[in-house]
Amino acid sequence: MTRTEKTRTFLGMRIVGDYNQGSLRKDQRPAGELGKLVRTVFADGVIDAVRWDQATPYFNDGDPCVFSADGGSLRVRLVDRTLNEHEAQDAEDSADYRTSAEDFALGWVETDTYGARDPFALLVGRRTYDRGYSARIEGPHVELAKAVYALKDAIGGGEFDDALLELFGDHATITVPASGDIEVQEYSHD
Repeated sequence: MTRTEKTRTFLGMRIVGDYNQGSLRKDQRPAGELGKLVRTVFADGVIDAVRWDQATPYFNDGDPCVFSADGGSLRVRLVDRTLNEHEAQDAEDSADYRTSAEDFALGWVETDTYGARDPFALLVGRRTYDRGYSARIEGPHVELAKAVYALKDAIGGGEFDDALLELFGDHATITVPASGDIEVQEYSHD
């Protein structure tokens, strides 16, 4: 046993032998820290709600089915979606499969932006990477985009999974408004 390994005991007896860590789950963080990230997204009034999906997969191609929140599914509802005619057509053409036409009309846009003409990129900003995989944010609301990407990474990073599962349950779509009640709806992910 190396000095960095902790001694394990059970019933007051030392446990010796090979130890398989099992799940390499990340250390969990409290819900309050996630709440601070959500409040930051609402701070300047450009976004009035955020939404994401979380679930335990029914099947994971032979791997264990483990609960997780899907940071890639993070959507934001923008207060003002004013675009010129060409931007509006580009935005509508690139609306992601997770956002229905009805939701898009209500102001919901995906935060996964794959091009400069995606709605989130046009109205807030986007994260781009150089050849060295260093991220940079560009767009009309750089600080807001940074806050949204920090929230997206936190939701999808696994560090809040225990808190999210306890607060909102499994197989759920969560909508957090800037004010009012948080809505939890059943999420079907067949």
